[in-house]
Amino acid sequence: MTEARVGQSASPSTASLAAFIDQVHLQANTIAESLGDWETRWAEIGGLAVRVRSAGIAANAFAQAFRSVPEPANGVDASALRLDFISTNYGVGTQPTPAWGWRQDYYSADHLSCGFDEVRSVLTTIDESKGAAVAWFATPVIGAWEYSAPARAQIARLLFARGATLLHAGAIGRDGAALVLPAPGGSGKSSTVELALEHGFDTVGDDFLAATATPVPSVSSIYQTLRLGRSSPRFRSDKHVVLDDGFQNDKALVYLNKAHPGRLVDRQKILAFIVPTLTGQLGSRIVPTSRMEVLRAMVPSSLFIALNRQPAAMKALVDLTRTIPSFRFEVGTEPSGILGALKGLLDELHPK
Repeated sequence: MTEARVGQSASPSTASLAAFIDQVHLQANTIAESLGDWETRWAEIGGLAVRVRSAGIAANAFAQAFRSVPEPANGVDASALRLDFISTNYGVGTQPTPAWGWRQDYYSADHLSCGFDEVRSVLTTIDESKGAAVAWFATPVIGAWEYSAPARAQIARLLFARGATLLHAGAIGRDGAALVLPAPGGSGKSSTVELALEHGFDTVGDDFLAATATPVPSVSSIYQTLRLGRSSPRFRSDKHVVLDDGFQNDKALVYLNKAHPGRLVDRQKILAFIVPTLTGQLGSRIVPTSRMEVLRAMVPSSLFIALNRQPAAMKALVDLTRTIPSFRFEVGTEPSGILGALKGLLDELHPK
C-alpha cells in the first residue's frame, strides 16, 4: 500500500479511509434528498462519459462548466465516471467526521484519497477504482475559480487512472489540430485564446486540458469555460460574467458555448507547444525554444493539481514533449500581429 499525507496527523489505513469515503458518499446522498434530490446531467470530460450530479444552490452552478451530452445508452456502468457536487451552507459540522484528527490535510492510500481545505471549507473524496468523486462545500461563499474549473484535482485523478494527464494550458487550432499554450496566470494565455476565438479559430479549452500521448499526442476538452482578466483588452462587460465571490478576484467568466458557439471542439491533435510571454511591444512573433522552457511553463501548476500522482504525471508530461516542437510566443499588443503569428505557424505545421 502506498500512502501520502500533508499535515501533522497520522495517516489512516486503507480500510479506514475506504470506510470514511463510503460514509461521505452515503451522507451526501441523504442530504441531497433533503435538498430536493440531485440535479443530474451527463458531460464529456477528457473524452470520457461522466455523470455529473449536484445538490444545493451553489453546487448546481458548477454543472454549467461542463458541456452536456446525451445520457449513454448503458447509463452508469463500470466504465462511466461519477462526479458529485454538494453545497449545504450549514457549516463544516454537517460533514462526516473522520476517525482521525485532521485539518488542512490530504490523505491518499492506493486508489483512495480525501482532503479538507479549511480555508474554502470543502471536503473532497476520490475512489479511482469506482471512478467516483465528491466535492462537498460547506460555506455560502465559494471561490469564483470553482465555477470555471470545478473539481480539478478529482478530475485529474480520475482521468489519470484512465490514461490521460491533466494539463494546465490553453489551445488554439483549426481542422482538428492545435497549438497548445502552457503558461501560468498573467502570461496572456486567456486573452490570446479569446482573441483567436473571435476570429474563427477553434479550441478544446482555455485553462485545463486532458492530454494523451497515444495513438497521436492530443488534447481533449474538460470545461466549456474561459477565465479572462477584467483588465484584458478582450474583456467585454456585455458578454463576460463577473462573479462577486467575496474573495480577491479580477477574473470574468466566459461560457464558450454561449460566447463562441461551435468553436469549442472535443479533441485536437497537438502540433506544437508555444509558451506565451507578454512583451509590451507592438509586434508579435513565434520563435523556436527548448523543451525545458515548455516544461518550466507547464509542469509546476499541472503537477500541483496531480497531488500524489506527481511522479507518474511528471513522466507523462516529459514524454509528451519529446516529439512535439517547442516555441516561445512573444505576444505583442497589436491584435493583427498576434493573429498573424498564430496563423503563420498553423499554416506551416498543418497546411489546409
